[in-house]
Amino acid sequence: MNTNRKNVWTTVSRAMLNTVLGAGLLLSGFAGTGNAEYSASSVSPAVEPAVSAAASAVISIAQARQLPPGVEFTVRGEVTAVYPKSNAYIHDGTAGLRIYGYDAARLRLGSEIEITGRIKNYNSELELVFPFTATELPGDQFPTPAPLEVALDQVGEANAGQFIKVRNVWITEDYSSGDGGVKVTDGNSSVVIFALDQPNLKTYLQNLPKDPSQKFDIVGASSVFRSTKQIFPRGEADIVPVQPSGGTQTPAPAADKLTFDNRPPAAARLSGSSGSVPASSTVKLYANAAKGAELGSGTADGIGAFAVTFDNSAQKLQTVYVSATAAGKAESGLTAVSAQGSGGDTFDVTVTHISDGDTFNFSPSLTVDGKSVHIVRMLNIDAPETAQAPFGDQATQVIQSLMPPGTAVKLELDQVKVDVYGRLLAHVYRKSDNLDINKEMLKRGAAINYYIYPNMKYFADYGTAAKQASLEGKGIWNPSSPLTKLPYEYRAAGCMERYVGDAQTKKYYIPKRYKEIPFENRVFFGYDKQESKTAGYTPADPADPNHNPATDCTTGSLKTIAEVRSQWNPDTTFQVVGKVTVVHEPDHAFIQDATGGIHLYGKIPAGLQVGQEVKVDGNVQEFYGDLEFKNARVEKLNQDGIPTPVPLELKLDQVAESNEGRLIAVRNVWITGKYNGGNGGIRITDDTGTEVVVISPTKGGTFLDELQKLPQGKQNKFDIVGGSSVWSSLREIYPRSLADIVPVGGTGGQGLVKGTVKAEGRSIQSAIELTAKHQTSGKETKITASADGSFTIPNLVAGAYTVTANLKHYIPVKAAVIVQDGKVTDLGNLATPGNGGSKEGLMRGGNVYPDAEINIYDAVIVGASLNKSTPDALAAADINGDGVVDQADLDLVEKNFLAQIAN
Repeated sequence: MNTNRKNVWTTVSRAMLNTVLGAGLLLSGFAGTGNAEYSASSVSPAVEPAVSAAASAVISIAQARQLPPGVEFTVRGEVTAVYPKSNAYIHDGTAGLRIYGYDAARLRLGSEIEITGRIKNYNSELELVFPFTATELPGDQFPTPAPLEVALDQVGEANAGQFIKVRNVWITEDYSSGDGGVKVTDGNSSVVIFALDQPNLKTYLQNLPKDPSQKFDIVGASSVFRSTKQIFPRGEADIVPVQPSGGTQTPAPAADKLTFDNRPPAAARLSGSSGSVPASSTVKLYANAAKGAELGSGTADGIGAFAVTFDNSAQKLQTVYVSATAAGKAESGLTAVSAQGSGGDTFDVTVTHISDGDTFNFSPSLTVDGKSVHIVRMLNIDAPETAQAPFGDQATQVIQSLMPPGTAVKLELDQVKVDVYGRLLAHVYRKSDNLDINKEMLKRGAAINYYIYPNMKYFADYGTAAKQASLEGKGIWNPSSPLTKLPYEYRAAGCMERYVGDAQTKKYYIPKRYKEIPFENRVFFGYDKQESKTAGYTPADPADPNHNPATDCTTGSLKTIAEVRSQWNPDTTFQVVGKVTVVHEPDHAFIQDATGGIHLYGKIPAGLQVGQEVKVDGNVQEFYGDLEFKNARVEKLNQDGIPTPVPLELKLDQVAESNEGRLIAVRNVWITGKYNGGNGGIRITDDTGTEVVVISPTKGGTFLDELQKLPQGKQNKFDIVGGSSVWSSLREIYPRSLADIVPVGGTGGQGLVKGTVKAEGRSIQSAIELTAKHQTSGKETKITASADGSFTIPNLVAGAYTVTANLKHYIPVKAAVIVQDGKVTDLGNLATPGNGGSKEGLMRGGNVYPDAEINIYDAVIVGASLNKSTPDALAAADINGDGVVDQADLDLVEKNFLAQIAN
């Protein structure tokens, strides 16, 4: 801070202090549709159909591979791979075999199964094909096979169906047939690395460097299709870069911390935020994945941030590739980064997954308005909800026919670019012929025009397209079987809440009068009338009334939850009263009454808490088998008439439709792996062999991190409480907090938590107090950090804890953690931004006036005490503890001014 700025702060501080004291004041002591995204690979329950009575005796897979096509047989083995759409592999120690058909994707990786079916020779590929029956077996009869290491010229029929490993191969070119992939060689032979059922993997493979100096070790299922030798990796983890001799390779730049700003293109800028690359590493920027053209280079600073500027006006690149090279290490692999803007906010991406008639996933991810996005909610159209059968499925089929996964599309944005669910709002154009997909959905009657101000591009054009489809009776407008509720009517569940305008007359109406406006002219505004006025609309009613939910909304008939579960239909509004048992903000909650429980999805009131009683009023839908209130109105009640539900104790095979929505407890379960669908979580099982997914309340963050760090294996058992759900055939549990994940006591020993924490401006950290609070019992264990900031909190009984660091004049930092019996839990740096720390990973200093904020009051106190060393001044304002109130203390206040405590 320069002298003039210092004087300004001092003057303001003194003036504010005088004003405050003169006034006689005493300075004293914180989810298309927001749906969780799932893929077929997420669905992996125990496989239960009975084996056919016609099955022959069990034979080995090696014997089965010798049978002629059409002969039914039964084999047993371990599932070695499951691919998202319709493929899986099993192995029994004698050979491997591909399983093909819809139910193949429902097998559980690592499970042991007995399966009955018939062999088919499909262009030289032997497959056990649908229909087949499979039963999951108890025990561990078949050891997990290690990949068979072979040279490329050995990939063939002799090892078809087995998992193999090839070493030191490099990529020569892209492979475009079928699902696509790349061709690799070892200098002698060539094999295709095939992205079976995985469009994201195809993109990843084809962005890897095609350079003989960059070699890979690759694992996957061996296949021969016609005369093409293929390897099917299960995912990116099966593609491992070979570390160059003489050192290790630099980690690839972190994609979520990179931004490619192409505005203006003459000064395009690739930047990385703190931690995007190793500190002080050399950063290089390339035009393509083959490193054929270097665009520029730069050096990262001490916290791993950097910027590289180049002229993109001639090439107009939409994707660039960046590497990092740390001192003493080899150059990293490349990370692809798509343009944040090209002057008109357009992006070139590839469709990877269709969710419904107006929502899809794409790759690579983009950074827009500072948010990482990979899902599009198509702008200005509204397709039927999945629950609006059959129209929801029909809309999904239409969009899949227009742009199936793998289709290259261009995204065009408008004024509001990202919605509250973190989805990119975009017009979508098929790259091959520039077809406007949004408009085509309207023309085919697969959607209706849906405009929310201020995103108003192509309003008249889209309205005309929708009107023409209605006149022709297409799709949702079919006069013999029309859609009874428009999608936004269905979601409103009897209570339209947005003010609505007529684009022709420029008049606005209260929400319930929307039907008075022809649908092709409707414009929706915010939840109060001001936005309508700002847009230049005037009230249709001279009295200009306000929306009144009490009189303007349809009220459902009051039912018990059990009655709703038995009587529901998507067109009827219901009302229930229940007690909140689980909250996963912003779009999931569970409630329960004396008769049962139910899932709330969509709009969840801010501040909704477990234990509150609520009245829920709205429509119910069955979403892939999960019954839920969708976007219902939730009113908090000031009463306590429903007993607090006691968790229903179940085995995992009892988690089912019969107890869906209820608070349940499962005991002595163990973790089998991570779960990456939706918000993410873990997969668990118990002695029934059934798999259940435990869902994190947040996508990313401490809860998910701690959940996925828990040890796997039968030797580490847990008791878990949460809301019960069955989505498609995926059994789920939604815990309320980390306190619901309790390690099962073993030897009776204790665990400990270690980590580091440092404070801004402090050279000695020993004054920092660490508190570990047991989330169930409330017991606290306190210690102080060492001088270097390291800490160890010993003698903690197993359970969930909140660890907090406190230091006078600093904003506290805290994190949740699970302590296990006899284990060391490493928190790492406690003062990360997600825990309330600064971007440098330090406790933020300047909270002199204890109001949990660093604001003008702190500036006042420090400014008034500058250059003093009296005990009174020190007690009030010596932030960094160096014995004097000086410029360093004022700098800490300025840096963190208006910073709030992170909860």
